[in-house]
Amino acid sequence: MTTYNGGNGKDTIVGGGGNDIIHGGNGNDMLYGGAGNDQIFGDNGSDDITGGAGDDLIDGGNGPDTAYYSGPIDEYTFFTSAGYLHIVHLGGAGADGHDRVINVEKLVFADRVINIGSGKN
Repeated sequence: MTTYNGGNGKDTIVGGGGNDIIHGGNGNDMLYGGAGNDQIFGDNGSDDITGGAGDDLIDGGNGPDTAYYSGPIDEYTFFTSAGYLHIVHLGGAGADGHDRVINVEKLVFADRVINIGSGKN
């Protein structure tokens, strides 16, 4: 497991093929989990987060954050549990897996953008 830590500015962090922990730090960051079951924390700022393949934890933190998904929305199912929005990729071209999402205000799919408000799912 590798840990990546962003600084106070605008960071771009790309995780590796394993199970990574990514912290964006302060600033408006672009965070990519890559393959593996990652834990991605936007921390402070307006962050763009892509979990990628695997079952990821995505916590946008403070500020308006956006999570990106590779497929059209009809390839996913959604439910809430234990304070998280669960986004489960059911199949198709992508391999987004089963993500637990919190503190994210916008979801972007290949064919649709969904504003989910405060992000407190």
